[in-house]
Amino acid sequence: MGDALPARRTGAAPPRDRAADRGDGGGAVKPPVGAYVVDTRTERIGIVMGYEGPYVQLRPYGGGREWDADPGAVRQATSAERLRAATAYANARSRGEVP
Repeated sequence: MGDALPARRTGAAPPRDRAADRGDGGGAVKPPVGAYVVDTRTERIGIVMGYEGPYVQLRPYGGGREWDADPGAVRQATSAERLRAATAYANARSRGEVP
């Protein structure tokens, strides 16, 4: 009896739409100012500083020059990505590379 296969779940939710998760869909929600996001075209992590025309303005973690990103190419950063950006900044600061 212990070797029986688990029963199939009925009424399970359909698979999530990955395009909607990435913000590729037409109804993509704008991330709020201050949110940590990933520009999927450059794989850079940035903080949303605002919106100018059709673009999202992002600034690198720890400061630096802002860049414009296409809102369809921006997704929320995971906690692991945020930690990686914070660690990279702390290491650069300890080496005297950034203020």
